Amino acid sequence: MKKQTYIKLPVQEPVIQCITQDAYLQAVGLNSAAFYPWMMGQFAQLWACDPRIAAGGVFLYFVAPSYWFACPHLYTQEMSKETINVRYDRIADFLTDSLSLGQYVILPVNRRFIDAFHDDGDGTHDMMIHGYDMTKGLFYIADFFEGNFRLRTCPFEDMENAYFTDTVNPLSWHNTVRLVSPDHHRRHFDFHLAASHDFDTQAVCTQLADYIRGENSLYRYRIRQKQRDSYGHTVGGIRVYDVLMQYVRESVPAEGPLDHRIFYILWAHKHMLTLRAEFMGGLDDARPAAEFAAPFREIEDQARTLLNKVLKRNLKGSGLSCSDVEEALASLRDREVEVIGRFLEMLEKG
Repeated sequence: MKKQTYIKLPVQEPVIQCITQDAYLQAVGLNSAAFYPWMMGQFAQLWACDPRIAAGGVFLYFVAPSYWFACPHLYTQEMSKETINVRYDRIADFLTDSLSLGQYVILPVNRRFIDAFHDDGDGTHDMMIHGYDMTKGLFYIADFFEGNFRLRTCPFEDMENAYFTDTVNPLSWHNTVRLVSPDHHRRHFDFHLAASHDFDTQAVCTQLADYIRGENSLYRYRIRQKQRDSYGHTVGGIRVYDVLMQYVRESVPAEGPLDHRIFYILWAHKHMLTLRAEFMGGLDDARPAAEFAAPFREIEDQARTLLNKVLKRNLKGSGLSCSDVEEALASLRDREVEVIGRFLEMLEKG
């Protein structure tokens, strides 16, 4: 196929920067004005793995946007590295072919060969490629570099080494290469995980009601043909706080470090509650929602304060006991249930 010598697909700053897959989803999706309203209707629920399953740790995540196929504003394809390797001897050829078709590529690589990571150890990581320059022999890449979502470059040769020295298990989900392009024709149908293309007030109400009841909204999003219960090891909503408190109580030494990432995701969820109230305040059918921006912002600040204290504990090794963390989590949970309950009452009356 005939290729341009230079392509650089647009990348937007993610609204929240928790996990790379969510950041990539936003970085591509936010190029469309229709994506933000959809996102405001989806970041409503949280779920966590049972610490006994997660090897003593905790894995905390948002529900719907984590699934690329749930987003009706993007067209997503997935294939294994083995399939690509049958057709291509050089990954640069595959990447330039895909990018020439307007497809962003999310590719598993060995970070050691990507200078922007500053990582000497071997490790599989999914990285987004959004452009190339044939003249300079460079790919344009996006990822969490130096702690923040940034845009960098990678020489063609380094990409070859990063791709072909990646020793991921062929049966691992990390073996997947994802191609993503804007879906302007709405090729999604009702059997996809999220049927709504726009903001859906009722979907928000349903997920938030699940949240304060401690029910897991993952069950509402699973593919119906799937018989096996994939979510039996997870909890949702306010029960997430029980998992976090169990993690703090049973898995952390008296002055040992806490996994600050889970507290960051906890804060990000509260940040989305604030953004959602502000967004809904501009909708004709939910204008009173704007009144809740202030109490949701107070909850967000409370979660941010806890995050900062956890970071300080990790740096200094003291200053915040495990019982202090448990108490702060319980206070945050109780305040959240109260405000979300009143928020739902307002929406039901409206």
